[in-house]
Amino acid sequence: MTLRVAGAIVLNLWVILDCVDGSLARLRGSQPFGDYLDGISGYIAMTGLLVGAGVGGAHELGWGREAMAAMICGFVAATANLLTRLCYQKFANAAAKVGMAAANVKRPGGLMTKIDFHLGVSGLGALVVIPAVALSQLHVLVVGYCALYVGAAVAFVAASVRKVFGGGNSIG
Repeated sequence: MTLRVAGAIVLNLWVILDCVDGSLARLRGSQPFGDYLDGISGYIAMTGLLVGAGVGGAHELGWGREAMAAMICGFVAATANLLTRLCYQKFANAAAKVGMAAANVKRPGGLMTKIDFHLGVSGLGALVVIPAVALSQLHVLVVGYCALYVGAAVAFVAASVRKVFGGGNSIG
């Protein structure tokens, strides 16, 4: 239990440091590949966190049938999170080629951004991990994250398709 709580605290420290390093890079003028490395490190950390939460939830449940469902939810959440990030990057690259602002799909004040910040693991949702671990409810949290990230993937793909085909711009 102590190591799991320590891990939840480290997660919260990672979220803080992840925000700070990006802010410092913008203030100082980031290196050409700094944004790339920041993104890749975030992808790796998020994948590890979601898979780890699934495994932790399975451990809480004693490795039975329900435990396997929790573990699968962790893998599905990680896959959906990666899919959403990949789709956004591909959309942003294609949009830049035709002069379309990718920010129109995931606006800074938009619903998807608010959900990710307020509920996502890398946002305020990280604070929920500590009590979930302390109360042995990680399996419940991982099911919630699975629903959140699968929903976000579907919403992003729908929004980007709507933007491409509804906005009169063609991305090929």
